[in-house]
Amino acid sequence: MNELIKELKTVLEEKRLSQEAASTYIGCSSRTVFRWLHGLKTPNLTSQRLIKKAIEKIREEYPDKESSYELALKARSLYRKIKNDMTLKEKSELLDINNSKGTKAYIKKLQELVEKYDQ
Repeated sequence: MNELIKELKTVLEEKRLSQEAASTYIGCSSRTVFRWLHGLKTPNLTSQRLIKKAIEKIREEYPDKESSYELALKARSLYRKIKNDMTLKEKSELLDINNSKGTKAYIKKLQELVEKYDQ
């Protein structure tokens, strides 16, 4: 398999994007992307340039970060560890953080509380 196609496949898996999404970035049909990924066809030079640009664009738009699903699982796991130990004030504070600052800030606060209660 062509190194460029291996890279495309890796990026799609890492970012959890479909072949259809890749085809949108590249400017071809999803069927063509399927053929490339399964070794049924090799991209020509023009397509290779488009694939390179698409990979760059995907990496730019989807920087390495945890997906919202992974963040939610992490938050749930942390919360379950300490929910019985927390005060009402701490629970209220967590809810406010989650509603105003988002999941990452919520997880950070949960991690601080886990450290507090694990000691």
